[in-house]
Amino acid sequence: MNLLFSIIIPAYNASKYISECISSIINQTSDNYELIIIDDGSTDNTLEICNEVAKKNDRIKVIHQDNKGVSITRARGVAEAKGEYLVFCDSDDMLYSETLKYLENVINNYKTDVITFGVTSNSNLLDCSNSGKLYNKEDIEKIIYPYLLENKYGKYFPPSIWGGAFKKSLYIENQVQNCKIEIGEDLACKKAVIFNANSLYIMDAVFYFYRKNDFSVTQSKKVFLWDGPQLIGEHLEKKIDINKFDMRQQLYRVITHQLFLVAKTQFNRKEKYFVIKKDIIDNISNDYYLTAINKCNYSWKNFKGNLAKFALKYRLIFLIYIFSKIN
Repeated sequence: MNLLFSIIIPAYNASKYISECISSIINQTSDNYELIIIDDGSTDNTLEICNEVAKKNDRIKVIHQDNKGVSITRARGVAEAKGEYLVFCDSDDMLYSETLKYLENVINNYKTDVITFGVTSNSNLLDCSNSGKLYNKEDIEKIIYPYLLENKYGKYFPPSIWGGAFKKSLYIENQVQNCKIEIGEDLACKKAVIFNANSLYIMDAVFYFYRKNDFSVTQSKKVFLWDGPQLIGEHLEKKIDINKFDMRQQLYRVITHQLFLVAKTQFNRKEKYFVIKKDIIDNISNDYYLTAINKCNYSWKNFKGNLAKFALKYRLIFLIYIFSKIN
C-alpha cells in the first residue's frame, strides 16, 4: 500500500508543547502516515524530546538543521516526504485523533487535490462533523476566486497552511522557499495551491487545535523585514495568472495589507519615533509598494482596509503607530 500522508512539523524551541503535538499524531486512528519533524536549530531540549519519541516509533523521522526559518524548514520536510498528501502541524498545536481517517475517506471518495477543515483555539470545540462540499475547477473559479487573495470587503480564503491536506505534487509546484518571508509565507503558498488546484473539498469538521502562543512568530514583538510583502507579491505573480478575473486588484490589496502589518511591527524596535518614522516612509516609497497602495481599492464598507491604505498613501505614520500599540 502506498503511503498516503506525510505529516510535517517544523520545530524551534518547542519543548513546552512538542510532546503533546507528537502524541496527537501517533494517536491517530489511521496508520497510513509518516511523521517528519524538522528541528530548526533549537537551543532548548526539543531535539532530545523528538529523538526519544522517534526511537519508539518507526513512522517518525527527526531531522536537525541549523536555524533557517520556517519557509526553508517546511521545504526541507517536503523534500523528505514520501506520502501522496502533505499535512502540516505547528509544534505547539494538535490534531483531532480521527483527522487522518476522515481525510482518507474524502480522498478515497473524491480524489481531490486539496482538503481543508476547521481550526479552533478552544479544544472543546473539536468536532468530527461528517459534512462537507466538493468544489471542481469551475466551482473554484466561480466561488473561491472572487475572494481567494482578498476582495474589496477584506474577505479572503483562510491563509494558514495547517488545517488541510495537499497533494504533494501540487504543493511542490507552488511552495515558497525564500527564508526572508517571515510572515505571510503560508498565504503565498496556499493561495497559489488553491488557484492551481482542479478540485477542493472543504470539510465542516473542526480537526485542528491552534494554541495561542505569545512566543509564536505572529504573536511575538518581532520586527518583520520590509521586503516580505514584495516577495509574497512576486511569488503570487509567478504562480497564478494575475490577469485572470480580478486577481491583479486582489494582489494589490494583499501587498498593501501585508505592508501595513510590517510597518506596524517597526514600532517594536528600541529606537526613537522619528527614526522609525523616517525608515517607514523610505521603505513604503519604493515603486512596487507605491503601485499597490495607489491602485488597490476597497469598498467604503471596509473601514480597516481603507484606513490602512489611507495611512500608507498619505504617510500618516502616527496612525500606524497608534495601531501598533492597540494591537
